[in-house]
Amino acid sequence: MELGRVLIDEADANKMMDDLNMDPNKDGVITYREFVKLVSENKMKDIVHYLEKVHKTKPNKRTRDSSTAFLDPYEHIDFKPLFESLRDRIHLVTQLPKDMIWSSENMQYHEKQHYHCHYDSEDEDEKNFALLPSS
Repeated sequence: MELGRVLIDEADANKMMDDLNMDPNKDGVITYREFVKLVSENKMKDIVHYLEKVHKTKPNKRTRDSSTAFLDPYEHIDFKPLFESLRDRIHLVTQLPKDMIWSSENMQYHEKQHYHCHYDSEDEDEKNFALLPSS
């Protein structure tokens, strides 16, 4: 598991610091001296184990999940009739061309799973700002 794939907020970080006694003076800050002590006491393994547990037990704390992977009908050939039936129903409802539907992908999310949007090409705030009328 990549630990960068665990999303924790400030409350999660505070709970981890408390659960692992990472902040002995309980001031909400890990000082350099406290950090050096964490490293020398080999607490890093505890931190990794803690984050792995969060990743396993809390799907809403993951950036991606295996159930969000695309299923390839060519790899899952036993399910070909199911894929064809699904795409036929999508065609009937949407009236989209069948080849467009065939080249699209299905994605499913379960309770507490999520997907984060990516804005690779432009800053949304700047784009929205430009749409505001001038005073």
